[in-house]
Amino acid sequence: MNCVSSTSSRIRINGVLSEKFNATRGLRQGDPISPYLFISCMEYLSSLICEAQANGMWKPFYLKKNGTPISHLMFADDLLLFGEASQETLHGMTSTLNTFWESSGQKMNPEKSKLYFSKNTPNEDKELFTSYLNVPESPDLGIYLGFPLTDKRPTANQVSHIARKIRSKLATWKANCLSKAGRLVLIKSTLSTVANYSMQSLALPKKVLHEIDSLCSNFFWNSSTEKKKTHLVSWDRVCAPTNLGGLGVRKSTLLNKLAMIKLCWRLNNSNNLAATLIRDKYISNRQYPASFKTGSHVWQDVGKWWIDYSKFSVWCLGNRHEINLWDDNWTGKGSLRSLIHGPLHENEDSRTVSTLIRNNAWFFEHISVPIPVHIKQWILATPVSAKGRDFPVCSLGKGKFFDSKSTYSYLWEKDFHTLQGNSGDWDIPWKVECTPKIKLFLWLVMWGRVPCAAHLAHRNIIPNPNCLFCPNVEEDMNHLFRECPRACEFWNEATKETYPFVNVSLPFNEWFECNMKLKDPPNHSSAPKSAVFAYSLWGIWLRRNLWVFKQESKPSASVDASFCHTSLETRYAAVCRYKSGRWNAAMAGKTSATDALCAESIAIFQALKWCKDNEWCDVTITSDCQRAVLGITNEDSPTDMMSNIYLMCREYLGTIQGGSLKNVPRQGVKDADYVAKAARNMDCPHFMNSNIHPPPDIYGSICKDNDVPCLSPPYDDSSGGEGNNKRAHMQTYLCWFLEAFMLVLEYQINQWETEAHLDEETSLSKGGTWPADVQHNVEPIAEHNIEEFGQMKRYCGKILAYKENNELHVMISKSRKWATKNQI
Repeated sequence: MNCVSSTSSRIRINGVLSEKFNATRGLRQGDPISPYLFISCMEYLSSLICEAQANGMWKPFYLKKNGTPISHLMFADDLLLFGEASQETLHGMTSTLNTFWESSGQKMNPEKSKLYFSKNTPNEDKELFTSYLNVPESPDLGIYLGFPLTDKRPTANQVSHIARKIRSKLATWKANCLSKAGRLVLIKSTLSTVANYSMQSLALPKKVLHEIDSLCSNFFWNSSTEKKKTHLVSWDRVCAPTNLGGLGVRKSTLLNKLAMIKLCWRLNNSNNLAATLIRDKYISNRQYPASFKTGSHVWQDVGKWWIDYSKFSVWCLGNRHEINLWDDNWTGKGSLRSLIHGPLHENEDSRTVSTLIRNNAWFFEHISVPIPVHIKQWILATPVSAKGRDFPVCSLGKGKFFDSKSTYSYLWEKDFHTLQGNSGDWDIPWKVECTPKIKLFLWLVMWGRVPCAAHLAHRNIIPNPNCLFCPNVEEDMNHLFRECPRACEFWNEATKETYPFVNVSLPFNEWFECNMKLKDPPNHSSAPKSAVFAYSLWGIWLRRNLWVFKQESKPSASVDASFCHTSLETRYAAVCRYKSGRWNAAMAGKTSATDALCAESIAIFQALKWCKDNEWCDVTITSDCQRAVLGITNEDSPTDMMSNIYLMCREYLGTIQGGSLKNVPRQGVKDADYVAKAARNMDCPHFMNSNIHPPPDIYGSICKDNDVPCLSPPYDDSSGGEGNNKRAHMQTYLCWFLEAFMLVLEYQINQWETEAHLDEETSLSKGGTWPADVQHNVEPIAEHNIEEFGQMKRYCGKILAYKENNELHVMISKSRKWATKNQI
């Protein structure tokens, strides 16, 4: 210690150094050499204790007669001293601690110390220790690193701090701001590991384990006592391994069972002090224990799981002196006693495997029970070696190490095998190149737990299981993603013009798996087919939710009439859009009227009849004819020539749930006015277009409407006719498909930015810009209608849609190496 000396310190105050001073309170914190000095001091204390023990001044503690002595345990600055409750040991302890104090300056703090006595200690000895050491007696040693130091089985109250710690972590997290994928990461990395240390050698009460699982489950599904949320998949299934249909979260009850089985493993395959002490007390010569009925609560907990442990613990033969012939699993098929029936001779049950081997060959003459031929052949095929010691290996793992992952899968299949998913490939969601949020959505699809109307009605959450847009048709997953007109037309067109997805005529589960397993051609530069399919499903689901929850499904129908004074011919039209302005449907027809008021009234009547036929609810009919609107909505009885039409309009308006009629300026019905005028060139008395895209002839007018957003302008085509209709028809699907494609690009760009080590200020997803050296390398291309793609621009920098040979192209510009042209 000549090279170590105390240092002096000075503090700079207002630019002036203070006087030197020396540390007087032990080792200085923060000095790199302080831990080494502390360890040296504690090693010196340990040597003093061992010396006192060797001299007989300190009588240590024994778990068993002639067992391993225990005098002290150290961890960091915490110290546990063990000894006999006698006056000799008391004097030995005090003299040892005083010697250490005089040498190092480190003295025991009585206020932070406790005395714990066994039940058989006389009160006189207790008073002697407490008065001499000035340390109070305690019924237990409290909780150390989350573990209760007591000889009794901990109660639920004693380990309730685990649940409190989880609640304190949840209080700092905002579940509403996290996706399910984000909450899943927090559960795996933080919540499910809080109790790991306590579980290593303690079987927690079931009440505490269920409380931990309940907290994790509610956090994952964003449920609380104030606001209950639907748990779409049971927590037992969520805790299944990913290859069995789960999310890989470890259930607390199984995790505790896994920890106890690992404790059994460590007991048989470890030479640390704890394993040595337990073997000395309960196991002789490393044989299997005879009974678990008596002993400490830890030993009884070990006994509960010993049978499960022995099922997949296999002994590897070495010198064969430590393996019990009958009770140990050294054949790989279970213990020999479980394979052979019949009484054994006296003391035969204590034989080891070495009694069967002579000169490195198997001999069975010392066995009194006949061995079946197939078992004998299996034993004869086992190689014999006299080198090394016997050691157990986990039959579920690899090598001589305990495999927690394989063991947990075994335990889950054993206890919850009835909860396994269908026979599909459960690795599908996790192999797709998409964000974790989409992977969880695909996982729900595979379980059939997407919260569509039919599923929610089955749980009695909503009364109506029908689709909002298809009368009298249940909205299950097959209808939502394939049979609904909004999805059916998209898939039919997308498979023709974009990606060759598998035909929708297959059963839903088979169709889903086939599309998720689509292979990409070698050296392809476009997005993976499986990823585009996954994002397309996600896009359909998002649009459905917009229609249902954000009132995009509540339509508004504008009505107008085009009246000819000379011929009295009238063309009427109605254009229905959602509240957000998205196109829904249109209707037009022809009739005769006496004047303009009559024409407008007939147009309103036809629009009301059209809405009733489509079973629309909460629809608002708008007209620019104030006189007609007042005549219909006025509660008084009409007295003019239009009374009959007004009464019929009132009757139809009353049958539409949530229906209303209001007057708007002419600008508010200009799309219906355009359709009515365009209907003059049509010979048919009535037409109705698709409920997804507007008629091609009025698409240009719709796109010029600045008040109403539209997907994208149609292609210019001089040929007109059927070709123009088809291209305008396809434009809607392509732009819808483009949104799913851009989500894939967003994922790829995030991956690229991660590899390029770009920070948040330069990340496009955070509204930043790329560095100048990257922007200079961007491929120069002409922009065309970039504003049509809205928020996609902020994700991908320059996303440019342009027309070339009447085909839609998308250019994503990044660095020169990465820039590619993707044709849909």
